Amino acid sequence: MRQVEMTSNLTSTLIICQVTRFSLPIRACPTQYELSNKMKKVDYKAGQYIFKAGDKGKEIFLLMSGDVGIFLPTNDTKDPNFKVGENEVFGEMGVIEHKPRMASARCMSDATVIALSESEFEARVEKADPFIRALLRILSQPCLLYTSPSPRDVEESRMPS
Repeated sequence: MRQVEMTSNLTSTLIICQVTRFSLPIRACPTQYELSNKMKKVDYKAGQYIFKAGDKGKEIFLLMSGDVGIFLPTNDTKDPNFKVGENEVFGEMGVIEHKPRMASARCMSDATVIALSESEFEARVEKADPFIRALLRILSQPCLLYTSPSPRDVEESRMPS
């Protein structure tokens, strides 16, 4: 997931959900043959929401093609706070934390995603090697709220008093 530049007068507040975002190589993405009955391929049109802030997290998504924007609840613009790239996973925090979605995902162009159900995700985690499960626990720590100074704040702090 790539962060889109955010500007504000005083402070830019970023939600950092993970230290690392994983992008799967194309050959690692599931083919139609590999899709289980708990996974589904879904096509969306530009402008269509995949999920909205406040929705229950029932699925994790893998973007196969197209563009998806992640919009924080305070964003009333047409520009997303974050962009999801092809072969990137999104919507995982709602499933992992069993909490309502913290943001909305809207298609910026026609898009195809693979949706993995919560029960299938949990079954796959249970079957995973203990090392992989431990790594998942580390990478899925709850989102941290990180506040960084805006460029204006930095400039003002450099001015002599």
